Amino acid sequence: MQISHLTHWPKRLFVSIVIAIIGLLSISGGAALAHNSISDSSPAEGEVLASPPTLWTITFAKSVPLESASGQVVTDTGQRQDLPNPRTGTTDNVIVFDFPQNLTGTITGRWRLVGTDGHVISGRVTFTAPQATTGALDVTTVAPNVIPVAPAPKVSLPLATEDAAISETIRVSTRFVTYVAIILLGGLLFANLYIAQGVFSTPRGRRLTYITAIGTLVTPIISLWILVDDVRGSDGSIGSALSTVHSLSVGPMIMFRIVAGAAIVFFARSLLKRKIFDDSGTRLLALLLTMYCVALAYGGHSRSLASPWLGVPTDVIHVIATSVWLGALAAVVVVIVPAVSVEQSMIAFERFGFAAQRAVPVIMVTGVIQSLRLHGNVWSVFSSSHGLLLLAKVSVVVIMLLLGNRNRKFLASRRNAQHRHPKISRATLMRASIYEALFGATTIGITSVLVAVTPT
Repeated sequence: MQISHLTHWPKRLFVSIVIAIIGLLSISGGAALAHNSISDSSPAEGEVLASPPTLWTITFAKSVPLESASGQVVTDTGQRQDLPNPRTGTTDNVIVFDFPQNLTGTITGRWRLVGTDGHVISGRVTFTAPQATTGALDVTTVAPNVIPVAPAPKVSLPLATEDAAISETIRVSTRFVTYVAIILLGGLLFANLYIAQGVFSTPRGRRLTYITAIGTLVTPIISLWILVDDVRGSDGSIGSALSTVHSLSVGPMIMFRIVAGAAIVFFARSLLKRKIFDDSGTRLLALLLTMYCVALAYGGHSRSLASPWLGVPTDVIHVIATSVWLGALAAVVVVIVPAVSVEQSMIAFERFGFAAQRAVPVIMVTGVIQSLRLHGNVWSVFSSSHGLLLLAKVSVVVIMLLLGNRNRKFLASRRNAQHRHPKISRATLMRASIYEALFGATTIGITSVLVAVTPT
């Protein structure tokens, strides 16, 4: 393995990245759609009706993928009944459910749908209906699948994922593995281009490349399975669910990631198998990974909330800079240092530190832009779940910056010292870098939760 000299490849790669972003954004030119939310309901929350209702009309802020919507009523005795499939109302953001006849007492209507960005959202409306003159309906005679449950609490239109069939643990784990695969693979590519040529010729480098490349393919397949399951519900067909998924902004992006992930696996395997992993092959994989990141950003908050024209490229740049920092750090600690001499490992740390010093400001600027874009009101950071998680992430990043600054000062003092033992210096840097990498994994975990939480 040879420690690289400074090259001019970043300029050429930057131009390729810009072209890739513009090209992928041109796949879909539709207007961005924010997280959907209920804006009106008839019957309304807390309404006392003069007669038993026959229809439930719900108005949402954005258009509703009708195939993904479902409803249910719960009586004050705790009996539950699924509602028939809804139909579109006067506009595509209005859906209408048919109620069972002669609903009486305190009724809770529950709704659930999958938004255009793939997030499962749900809520409930509680109202009171009078006793019908023809007699109250025995819900057990109308619905074959009546399940006694505890009376539902009176909640005013919350948004949640409580009705999702697939557990949140699987969702968060899938997102975590996605980000880890992207950041590690990006870090390996950067390390091979800038820090030490021959990263992919080492056994560890080859194994890590295989694993991360496969991760870019497997995780979008799991994400597609989760989305199809969310849309399909309990009795829908897979065919209709796939049709609905294709109509959501996130659906085509997941499918694009599957294709891009397959290409990454194919080219990585081909190049590693032939042991011809030159700079051109590295740049090709970097370009594919960048397009993969654009698709990931395009199917999440970066597009679904305010100013997507700014959010998507900012998110991509943020991920790339994170790969240069955290991914390259992992490559140095796991792949490069064990394969080179003590003196070369110190040079590798210095080259990484040079790159990290420039990546960190980019991460901070893009992070601030995303925070302001998603929240708008700075004070909402302190009053929302998304904001509190964001503050936790920032706190961990601050700790990482302190550790990185400590390493930088240590390297500077080593250059000025004449008799410092190189093995002791390497051990000290390795220990601090491992701690920094562990905190980095924590930030990725927090990010995996953040993308599923509505900022507003």
